[in-house]
Amino acid sequence: MIASNKLTGSIPTEVGLLTELPILALNWNKLTGSIPTEVGSLTKLEHLSLFDNKLTDSIPTEVGSLTKLEYLSLSDNKLTDSIPTEIGLLSNLSDLNLRVNELTGPIPTEMGLLAALEYIILDGNELTGTIPTKVGLLTKLTGLNLADNELKGSIPNELGSLIYLQGLDFGGNFLTSTVPSELAQLVDLSKISLAHTGITGTLPFLNLTAIERIFIYNSSITTESIPTSSLVEPCTLCDDDGTFDYKATDNITDLDDNKEDYGGSVLDDTVMKHYNCTEEVEGLNDKNNYIEWSYSMLSIDECTDLKERCIDCHLLV
Repeated sequence: MIASNKLTGSIPTEVGLLTELPILALNWNKLTGSIPTEVGSLTKLEHLSLFDNKLTDSIPTEVGSLTKLEYLSLSDNKLTDSIPTEIGLLSNLSDLNLRVNELTGPIPTEMGLLAALEYIILDGNELTGTIPTKVGLLTKLTGLNLADNELKGSIPNELGSLIYLQGLDFGGNFLTSTVPSELAQLVDLSKISLAHTGITGTLPFLNLTAIERIFIYNSSITTESIPTSSLVEPCTLCDDDGTFDYKATDNITDLDDNKEDYGGSVLDDTVMKHYNCTEEVEGLNDKNNYIEWSYSMLSIDECTDLKERCIDCHLLV
């Protein structure tokens, strides 16, 4: 592992001589050039991390020779062209992360052969076409992120088979039609984003007890019957272009008898939650624009709570 060392230059082709290597981690460097095709000779590789570099060109088809691979992350580079169909040969792969590149073309249907997959993260590319119905065969999936691409068409009914799915993000695509009723079978689903899409109608899974966060802003999905504790929208502090003053107290402490952990600050078995208004308000823009699996944006209730605790709005004159 040679991660986080500010390495520059290209990955040498001689890397292909390391045929006994189980892990190759060169992430968080400043490597340039293409991924050498010789990587395909590392047939004992189980973990390949090249994320957060400046790698270019296409993903080599030789990656399909790495049949023992369990983890593949090439995210946050400048990789181009389509995802090779040979990726469907990686039968042991559980984590696939290709996010934030410049990948184009369709999501290969061969991805449906990867029965061990638990995470597919492809957001922030330029992928086109439709969501393959064969994704519904990946019954071990817990996370599926296809956000911010150029995908069109409808959400496949077959995704109702992904009964272990916890996070689903299709936001920022050209998807249309309605959410299929089959998604009501996703009993573990806690976070879903269909924001910035052309999807319409209602959500069929509002009775699922695991739901924590629902992102449907800038879509035509109705918000009726969605609890405001779960519904997430960009938080606007003051309406009508008003401005605000902080309330008299800038740091509010609540006593919470639920004993939820807030940084381990416990007094007499009662948890003290420290709520810093300045930090919360100043960080709001980042929260409103945050696109990650952690979904840090505020729910409507959280936004209301922030305003009630911290600010007094008044109109500009």
